[in-house]
Amino acid sequence: MDDPSRTNQELLKENALLKEKIQDLEKSGAERKRVEDALRVQDMQLRTILESTGDAILAVDNAGNVVRRNQNFVNLWNVPSGLLEKGDDKALLTYALGQLVDPVVFLEKVQALYESTTEDFDTILFKDGRIVERHSCPLLSDGVINGRVWSFRDVTERKRAEEALLYSEHMQSSILQAAPIGIGLVSNRIIKRVNHRLCEMTGYTSEDLINKSARLLYPTDEEFEFVGKEKYDQISHWGTGSVETRWIRKDGRIMNVLLSSTPLDPANLVEGVTFTALDITERKEAEEELIKHRDNLEILVQERTAELENKRSRLEEINTALKVLLQKREEDRKELEMTFLANIQKLIFPYLERLRCHNLTEAQESFVNLVETNLRQVASPFLQNLAARFADFTSREIQVAQMIREGKSSKEIASLFNSSSRSVDFHRDNIRKKLQLTNRKVNLRAYLLSLSEE
Repeated sequence: MDDPSRTNQELLKENALLKEKIQDLEKSGAERKRVEDALRVQDMQLRTILESTGDAILAVDNAGNVVRRNQNFVNLWNVPSGLLEKGDDKALLTYALGQLVDPVVFLEKVQALYESTTEDFDTILFKDGRIVERHSCPLLSDGVINGRVWSFRDVTERKRAEEALLYSEHMQSSILQAAPIGIGLVSNRIIKRVNHRLCEMTGYTSEDLINKSARLLYPTDEEFEFVGKEKYDQISHWGTGSVETRWIRKDGRIMNVLLSSTPLDPANLVEGVTFTALDITERKEAEEELIKHRDNLEILVQERTAELENKRSRLEEINTALKVLLQKREEDRKELEMTFLANIQKLIFPYLERLRCHNLTEAQESFVNLVETNLRQVASPFLQNLAARFADFTSREIQVAQMIREGKSSKEIASLFNSSSRSVDFHRDNIRKKLQLTNRKVNLRAYLLSLSEE
């Protein structure tokens, strides 16, 4: 009930004050809602940021409560869902220790950092072989430490790649230094890298060569330009190039080298071109010496060929002369034989005929006949063949062979020679042996007759 003692003016004034309070309350509620909405948006943004980062994130307040973490943290540490719901940093820490190679050092470091205001970075090793980088910094609010933020990044693959790259670099460096030929790298024909062998070949140190133009190694501009054009033309067509050229050593001596080059990236030669340089000076000198010897040998062969041709011509002339002489000798022999036979017929046979006119005994008649027969056979083919082919025949064996050829028996031959048939048979056996007719069913007279036909 209204107090009757108050005036309408007072009531109006109170009503106005109430309206103002109501408006203030409405404004306060709207502001609070706006703030709450803004906080909600910020929280969503923070969650999105935490989930979008590639690192595992964990934020813990001073009371040991987990205030923030992302899914990467859960995945990295394989945190069970029940443990996550507790939000207890100590429980998480105890769970994490079982996964580490050195849990004692890890725990000591965590406890020390919770008492520190500094940032920290280190690397931790997991039992399953993973390598994780850990970064930690204090959680500040208006300059006041309210906890600590932990960031973890799995760098296992990167570390392995770095180790593989380092191993590869060491291996390449070892190969470069151990290689028996010069090896280097150029970019735009500027020397970027050389091995020890290349320095030995040229007499320069690596400091003399690196970041210097390759022109330093060539005796003339023409040689330098030729190699560049020839080699890079080959690279553009075949991906690699080789050329023989000359280099000049630091001491001024000229050397022959075989250069072979291959770009690191065929599409971008600026990246660099590796090259090998093989000292072929001795080989070139040997080739030149071989060419000189070959030329000399060709001259000697030509001279020897000409000499042999002259000798061949002379031998042909001598051979022709010998043929003429042999032909003349054969003609002389035949003429001599004819003369010999004619003389026998003119000078001996008439006297043999006169002897037959006298009263000769049967034996004397046989001897005369034998003399005539032998004279007719002196130059016959039979005696010539027999003497030529069987020079080891005795004179008696030749006489016996002649009588066998005429068909005389051993008894008749023995009577003529005033010897026994056994003696004639002995000569017969020797003749067969020397004619290689022993144990052969060959008639001796038939065989002797065949000799006169040859």
